[in-house]
Amino acid sequence: MEVRGFDYPSVGQDGLVVKIEMCGICGTDQHLWLGELAANYPVIPGHEPVGTVDRIGSQATRSLEAQGKALAEGDRVVWSNSIPCGKCYGCRWLAWPKSNYCVKDDTYGFDNCEDPALKPWLTGGYSEYLAIKPGTWVYKVPKDLPTDVAVLMDTLVSIRGVETSMSAVPVMREGLAQFDTVVVQGAGPVGVLAAFKAKAIGAGKVIMIGGPKERLKMARRFGVDETIDIAEVKKEADRKEEVLSLTDGVGADMVVECTGFPGAVPEGIELCRIGGTYILIGCWANRGPVGIDPSRIVTRELHIVGQRYAAPQQYGRDLKFLAKYAKEYPFRDLVTDTFSLDQVADALLKQGSLGGMKIAIVP
Repeated sequence: MEVRGFDYPSVGQDGLVVKIEMCGICGTDQHLWLGELAANYPVIPGHEPVGTVDRIGSQATRSLEAQGKALAEGDRVVWSNSIPCGKCYGCRWLAWPKSNYCVKDDTYGFDNCEDPALKPWLTGGYSEYLAIKPGTWVYKVPKDLPTDVAVLMDTLVSIRGVETSMSAVPVMREGLAQFDTVVVQGAGPVGVLAAFKAKAIGAGKVIMIGGPKERLKMARRFGVDETIDIAEVKKEADRKEEVLSLTDGVGADMVVECTGFPGAVPEGIELCRIGGTYILIGCWANRGPVGIDPSRIVTRELHIVGQRYAAPQQYGRDLKFLAKYAKEYPFRDLVTDTFSLDQVADALLKQGSLGGMKIAIVP
């Protein structure tokens, strides 16, 4: 990591430049830093920013705002990290408004910052300013929603699989239905918000497996009913037995993987009830293969769901989630540490150490 200077981005009639207030650190930033994701370096990372409109072109005041509201300088905004191309097979033939099946989508925080064809280069959140790309869905942040809550937006949309896997016919017991039991693997920000969303949409019991203790304690403040500390219950078989004891010997209706560690996947499969659903969210980077017994999926008719990211529409929905529950849940306490731009390496080390919860950059 190094600090480098760039020119202020040109605006033009259709352009928008945002002054970054805060940018969260994602686990994928950690993978990017460690070389575990394919990237065309050098890169300005950061895809979890909140900012204020600094300059805006005359034609962009309404065209960029996702809901057609007028944008003006000084407005606080968040924006979709993924911009579907609208032309590939995924966009043309699959239901990308529900998900994001685009195979050519443009994103923030992963662009080469020296390639002339990609200028303006300031498209990563670890920066003082950021240029909004054409086709981006921009959302105004409600005035009463603090910046250190709005910065959780990208983390919240990343677990939309909990929502999209809800059962259309609850009596069929496929997917998540009201009063069902959910197990969340991982006690980081993604796991905590997955637990929150599951509880908010009707889960009856949420069990979290993870650590350390401080994170599990925080998770209980977001609706988690039972916690299993991996530092205390070290054997996989014992954790399974504990989950079974908490589910009347049946297993969880839904298990959500939020760890990023492949070794958690075989365990997650074993925690599902027969006909249950297993959602994988955290294993973004290739951290090596893991052994799975396919018969455990077949003979128990499990539903395995991989969730890559979210469509732009999800941001509008989850902004409403945050606004509705901002006074009921301690979202601001999730942002435990902030660092300046010249401390980014320290921030990434802090994030990788599992110390604190959401780590953020404040330019």
